[in-house]
Amino acid sequence: MDEFIYVFNKLLPYFLIFPAFAIVIYIILSLIYRTKINNKNISLFGLFINLNSMDVLLMALLLIQLYFIICSLFVTSLSLYSFIFILIPIILFGILSKDYLRILINLGYSLFVCTLLIFKDVFYSYVIEVDVLWYVVLIFVVLCLSIVVIALYIFLSNFYRIFKRKKNNA
Repeated sequence: MDEFIYVFNKLLPYFLIFPAFAIVIYIILSLIYRTKINNKNISLFGLFINLNSMDVLLMALLLIQLYFIICSLFVTSLSLYSFIFILIPIILFGILSKDYLRILINLGYSLFVCTLLIFKDVFYSYVIEVDVLWYVVLIFVVLCLSIVVIALYIFLSNFYRIFKRKKNNA
């Protein structure tokens, strides 16, 4: 029982950040598309028409990985579970999409993100425990921005592959 409480305590930030993440995405999309229907709206929503359940599952796996990477930026002590939650969705994405070369490429990017997350924790610990130096804070901020950019690249490149495959099959 103690192990369950320990793991739950480690995962608590993920559970707390998810509703905020979903609300922010909802607000952004509602602000962008609350106006009348125009060509931009039709272009965006047209991407999601006629998706089969496999494509929806693949998109969900990509969103799950992006969500856990962004949540990991706000967690101060990462555990093995954090890395498992980052790596498993992208491995499942490659297996389900039957693109085995992309598994290695995406796994490399994801491992690089995990490495950057470890470095982020090191710099954060230095700032909190030793001294607040401007260049250490700058390195910390650059690491966080790099993690976000790489996570978005992984998401968008694989998102593009889903729709490229859909377009080729149509």
